[in-house]
Amino acid sequence: MLSHDDLQKLQDWQPIAPAFGREGDFYNRVVVPLVSQLQALPCSQVLTFANGGLSTYAAVFVHARCGDNGEVEGLHVCMSLLGPFAAIGRQTAGISKTDFSYSGLEPDELLVSEDSVSEFERSVFSLVEAAGYGVLSPEQAKKQLPEGITPYEYCLGREPWDRVFHLLFSNTD
Repeated sequence: MLSHDDLQKLQDWQPIAPAFGREGDFYNRVVVPLVSQLQALPCSQVLTFANGGLSTYAAVFVHARCGDNGEVEGLHVCMSLLGPFAAIGRQTAGISKTDFSYSGLEPDELLVSEDSVSEFERSVFSLVEAAGYGVLSPEQAKKQLPEGITPYEYCLGREPWDRVFHLLFSNTD
């Protein structure tokens, strides 16, 4: 899936595919329109971390229960800014009128499009893939990093942070 050179570039926060990168307009050109498309799904609500503090990826929580407060089930979508990889997992978010919270994804929580249980979930996968992202399977995400390759900074999930998922989606505050 990823070559050793790709892994080294990711470790150094360098893009591994044309048109990707933290610098320039990639976020505005690709991620912002994708988030708008997710928001436009029928009765969709998108909660976002935007791009603050997550400089190698963008993350959103999208669900199909507009206006709901309390515990709401939806999809947590992480989109790499360095290469064509996304991670999607089903989670529950706590939503109030003024705030929201949801936890970080773990590699074993990831879904692929075949795991979709509703038209809404299938639509989310379709939009993410149409934007040029390949959705990581749990097996791909859990692949162990080779010796000498580590995430640049800490991850939000459980340690050890020694999987491909952690390199792609480490927190970079």
